[in-house]
Amino acid sequence: MIEVTQYKQVGKGSLMGIFSVKMPKWGDFYIKKMCYFKDGGKRWVSFPSEVYEKDGQKKYSAYNGFTEPNVLRSFQEKCLAALDEYLKNH
Repeated sequence: MIEVTQYKQVGKGSLMGIFSVKMPKWGDFYIKKMCYFKDGGKRWVSFPSEVYEKDGQKKYSAYNGFTEPNVLRSFQEKCLAALDEYLKNH
């Protein structure tokens, strides 16, 4: 289970907000500054990242992640469900 513990609305381009999550089953492991994006009909979340420049363009490199695409997809789905629940109640 994933719980959203904080949310700050941003609304800048496709970036909708910044939030924190906690995973009680992992000893209350938490991740701060997760990003929530929405563009067209798609929604996704990303791990905190650093910004760098390459060939004159801004790029982002996540500090954390999963090596298995299916695990990442499942984590994102659970984060989005937890975020929906948090926003419904706050």
